[in-house]
Amino acid sequence: NPKKLMIIILPYYGFLGPDKEIAFVLDGSGSIGPEDFESAKDFIYNVMKKLWERCVNCKFAIVQYGNIVRTELSLTEKNDAREALEKVKNIQQILSYTITASAINHVLEHVFVPEKGSREDSKKMIIVLTDRRIFLDPMNLTAVLNSPKMQNVVRFAIGVCLSLNAFELQEIASKPHEKHLLTSDQYSDLDVFISEIESNIIGIKDPGTEIAFVLDGSGSTEPEDFEKAKDFISKVMKKVWESCFSCKFAVVQYGNIITELSLLENNDKKKALEKVKDIQQIKQHTITASAINHVLEHVFVAENGSRKDSKKIIIVLTDGRIFLDPMNLTTVLNSPKMHNILRFATGVGPVLDDPKGMKELQEMASTPHEKHLFQVDSYASLDDLISELDSIITGIEGEVMKPDEHHLFSVFLNAYPQLDF
Repeated sequence: NPKKLMIIILPYYGFLGPDKEIAFVLDGSGSIGPEDFESAKDFIYNVMKKLWERCVNCKFAIVQYGNIVRTELSLTEKNDAREALEKVKNIQQILSYTITASAINHVLEHVFVPEKGSREDSKKMIIVLTDRRIFLDPMNLTAVLNSPKMQNVVRFAIGVCLSLNAFELQEIASKPHEKHLLTSDQYSDLDVFISEIESNIIGIKDPGTEIAFVLDGSGSTEPEDFEKAKDFISKVMKKVWESCFSCKFAVVQYGNIITELSLLENNDKKKALEKVKDIQQIKQHTITASAINHVLEHVFVAENGSRKDSKKIIIVLTDGRIFLDPMNLTTVLNSPKMHNILRFATGVGPVLDDPKGMKELQEMASTPHEKHLFQVDSYASLDDLISELDSIITGIEGEVMKPDEHHLFSVFLNAYPQLDF
């Protein structure tokens, strides 16, 4: 009997607090191409699905606007999660004008109201998704945002493609803007924001995970292979950020040693990915031990954005044995500063046929080696490791969030989608 099962589950999660009501305001105007509109829907779908894994009392609504404003999903439709998500998939684009102010006002007048499932004591949030400035809107944005009904409503503004009025986005977003105003070059990149929104809505606080890539830029690496290595790092960062907002990345390149990306440069994810893309190969010698030591001395340090209580990971990427390195690998790896740092070694191509090189890789990798030592025949094959690294990194991060508890409740919701909490 589901009602008896609820008696067991609910005390396990404790007091749930007031409802969280999240209304997406979706730009469906004619400026958005069909593929981008689908990407916007996918983003909303993914946010809802992700939040429902951890937030039992989160309720969602979707308002789409073009030349008209339409409620696509109301707060009352959260009882069946599968059906609600299916409704998101089936939203048809309205096209025509960009009446963003009217759409936001529609949320206040027709969504956050008791007859549509809203509760007076709930925490309310509006997430506006748009790629254009307001056009032919009969309502004034400032007047809508200053409405008494807007009191205590937290607003997020997500601007895509930046072909819009930045002042409108700033006005829409609650302060501070660095927390509530997000921008992306394209709709297909929106999933990067999922974990950030999740963190802001649920209020997850944890010390995070810091991942330092040690990138072989020595002369043994061909220019096109170096580009593939950079692409791999970018893809791992992007993939991990889809589900881990508190994950931070650094990139250290060696021939000589340069910190190409520091932990301090993770707040703007788009710029961080751009910095990785723009890395120029150093060439010169394979001083892997010195590069790993650089991470300990200059990356995982407080003045460069590291937190003492964070989980730390080093991922070494190399295709050759150490050559002309002034530092000893064993000494570096046995440093007290290496305590509790998880190390992954990725050997590419030629190093796999070099017994000394393989021995170095085994020493670099944490034990057990079958979990922490990766071997690929070529740089083109690095992408095969993305899912595995993502799973490992986000799994480590998830330990703070007690994933078994979240999974247990997800299973419960899937088994009994008709139950109303």
